[in-house]
Amino acid sequence: MKKTVHALAFGALIMSMCASLHAEYRPYVDLGFGYSGLTSMPEGDDFGDLAGVVPAGTGTSTPDNYGGRVAAGLLWNTQETLSYGLEAAAAYYGVDKYANDAASVEMNYYGLEFLGVAQLNLDKLRLIAKAGVTDEQLHPTKSNINNSSFTDSQQILPEVGAGVAYAITPNLQLGLTFYHTFGSTVSFDNTGEACNLPSVNMSLLEFMYLL
Repeated sequence: MKKTVHALAFGALIMSMCASLHAEYRPYVDLGFGYSGLTSMPEGDDFGDLAGVVPAGTGTSTPDNYGGRVAAGLLWNTQETLSYGLEAAAAYYGVDKYANDAASVEMNYYGLEFLGVAQLNLDKLRLIAKAGVTDEQLHPTKSNINNSSFTDSQQILPEVGAGVAYAITPNLQLGLTFYHTFGSTVSFDNTGEACNLPSVNMSLLEFMYLL
């Protein structure tokens, strides 16, 4: 929780400082949804061995590859060839479901993202690059597993993004953006707390509205 508060405070401070440096900026909101894939996750057959806290039995792994994010940001030089800015976002990275005959757990992944943005404006075409960090979070939902096992976990991880968009109007852009979060192979200690959180690949259809 402390990491989340620190990340939010840091992101708010940076955006406030940058807003005060120059008056020629436009705020925007961005909404995206599409595919999200969690990588480096445990195999279903390993479910009964995870942290030694799951009742024995052959398990299965079933991912739900749906993701999305909502963002707010500031963009400078929107009338120039190169625009740049900052954005903060809340993202849903998807869920991996593990189950055997005795127990089940849904590993839900979320993120709080703070990214720098660069946008190349070519007539109505927009080429977009992003880089920064995400506060990735795991919130498990458990059935027939000790309540102290598989606890909430979080980790600050680097993230990049790249995309292309089309300016439908001077205020509205429609685009496709790919995001990658650099995680590690997921493992758990003997209490069920995650030692590492996974990499995430997202391909999102995004609607960006400049205010």
